[in-house]
Amino acid sequence: MRNWRFLLVLLFVFSCVLAPLPATAASFHARDITLVVPWAPGGATDTLARLLAAEVQKEVSRSVVVLNKAGGNGAIGHNYGSTARKDGYTVTLATTESSIMHLLGAAKFSYKDFEPVALIATAPAVIAVTVDSPYKTYSDFVEAVKSNPEQVKVASLSEGSIWNLALKLIGTQSGVHFTAIPFDGGNPAIMAALGKHADAVSCGFSEILPFVTDGRMRILGVTSAKRQETWEEAPTFNEQGITVEIGAWWGIGVPKGTPKDIVDTLAGLFGKAIQSESTRAFLKDRGFEWNYLDRGDFADWLNRMNDVFENAVK
Repeated sequence: MRNWRFLLVLLFVFSCVLAPLPATAASFHARDITLVVPWAPGGATDTLARLLAAEVQKEVSRSVVVLNKAGGNGAIGHNYGSTARKDGYTVTLATTESSIMHLLGAAKFSYKDFEPVALIATAPAVIAVTVDSPYKTYSDFVEAVKSNPEQVKVASLSEGSIWNLALKLIGTQSGVHFTAIPFDGGNPAIMAALGKHADAVSCGFSEILPFVTDGRMRILGVTSAKRQETWEEAPTFNEQGITVEIGAWWGIGVPKGTPKDIVDTLAGLFGKAIQSESTRAFLKDRGFEWNYLDRGDFADWLNRMNDVFENAVK
């Protein structure tokens, strides 16, 4: 009996020793880091995540593995990332949907369920048409919508997406209601416009840019404060008398309650990756606005943007 008790004590001691311990800044490189992407492989967000993973991996002794958790308009991945262990080894490339879906009652999580690590980039929305469209300006397009509100259709994304919200806000500010056709992503929506299944498309500037530069699409308006450097021919809605400034964001977050020293370590690693020349070049080439903010400024920015999104939803 005494031997059995001794063995049980030994087993308990060994289990405590071998159990995984929470990461500390000093031991942080001991395990692989998982970078959660709430979207499917192949898109701009996924490509950005893989670029950042490669940059961070240069600084650590273990791998940085990208894990795609697509579905539910980003809800599945964001929920997975926000409820992960608070040890710093599961990091999320969070997107705008974490600022919007809770306002629409479409998800229980929000950006407040993450510890902000760094803001990477932002991108405005656009309304665009094919180059052979009869609508040469946004004014032309609005007049057509007023004349035939049910017949003039805009390819967009599903309810709860930033591009759908932007379209509604543009319509409200213009005094019209757009008849939107929902798609699962920006690229399918653009294809619908190119195939003449819709009269226009509402999507992200970064998504439409390749189709504009190759001469197939024309931008009628951009929801940014000033014209985009990568395509200055595209007018803003503001300069056309439509006061709309709204867009998407991409950032790094970890579950709320992750120890401060771990968040600081991650902020240093990802901050360096975001500021690298390769990341900046990628973002510029894809039509993103490089907009790096450290963890403190990112937290303040998210709170300010919450008011913008809340007003837009109302």
